[in-house]
Amino acid sequence: MNHVKTYYKTAEGVNIPYHSWEVRQGGYKWIALVLEGPYLPVGKNKRMVEFLLEKYFKVYAPGIPEITCAGSKEKAYNGNGGLRRYLANIGSFRSFIEEREGDMPVIPFVFSISALPFLYYYFNVLPPFKAFVLLSPVLDYKMPPVNGSLFLKRRVKVRYKGEEILSDTEEERRTVEPLITGDSSVSKKLVKDLRREFKKFPGDLPVAPAGVSIGVYYGEADVLTSVSRIEDLQNRLKNGKLEIFKYPRMKHIIFYDKYWRKVEDDLNLFFSGLTF
Repeated sequence: MNHVKTYYKTAEGVNIPYHSWEVRQGGYKWIALVLEGPYLPVGKNKRMVEFLLEKYFKVYAPGIPEITCAGSKEKAYNGNGGLRRYLANIGSFRSFIEEREGDMPVIPFVFSISALPFLYYYFNVLPPFKAFVLLSPVLDYKMPPVNGSLFLKRRVKVRYKGEEILSDTEEERRTVEPLITGDSSVSKKLVKDLRREFKKFPGDLPVAPAGVSIGVYYGEADVLTSVSRIEDLQNRLKNGKLEIFKYPRMKHIIFYDKYWRKVEDDLNLFFSGLTF
């Protein structure tokens, strides 16, 4: 397995750190654009990366400055921009991938708090992806961790309570807890922009292109996931197809759950229905 950790510098001068993985040079048929948590850094999510490599993906995982897995003191993680800056950073990194990889299909895998800004990007900015996956999406910014007094700080500090996002099984908790950073943060301005734009979520969505495939995966015991908002997104999507996969007892970090193989099976089912 080839692993690279480096930076991409946007035209605006923003340094975006990113990881990339591939089994061997040229040994892939898809590109996975992984937009992380910020609870579990992609570099520590070994199960997710290995699964994607087994399915012939090359994996790119950028550290978009507005939503970070903190603990790093690198300048690239200090962005306090709002929605416009987030969109510019995502767009620049996407262009970088597409220029490097040519016509290779790009499928975003979007985790947790990254789901809402990604959806804004998808429906409002550039020609859309033909497929993407939302994993444990946080679509309601009136819920923890981005509500309340923490919102008054320069960056919203994302603290976690183990009982909210981890498993009830002691063995699973021992596996996951060392991997999770307890000092992640989200740009305050980004949260303000998203709360304004999605006040009536999902509202009147632009028409999605015919043939778009969206897979949503979440645990039924995940208190950060708003089921009603996932269903609203499905009901108001004017075109394409949105499939929902849900799992009893599972919490937020579904790839480190006792029944995580079931998630893999359902991702395989989703991939089998793609036609590009």
